[in-house]
Amino acid sequence: MIADGRPGRQWALNLPDRVLLVAAYWRTNLTLRQIRPLFGISHAAAHCVADTIGPLLALAPG
Repeated sequence: MIADGRPGRQWALNLPDRVLLVAAYWRTNLTLRQIRPLFGISHAAAHCVADTIGPLLALAPG
């Protein structure tokens, strides 16, 4: 069964933690390499979260 509707391997973080990671990345002056230990994930996983969730959270141009 696919938990979040996407095929393939499951995310290392649940959705609220993924949103928090992107918000922390945008609102602080930290890199993904500095943020990833806070969430206990790899650099690649943090990058995938930022690339996938980031555009979904961005404001649409007016």
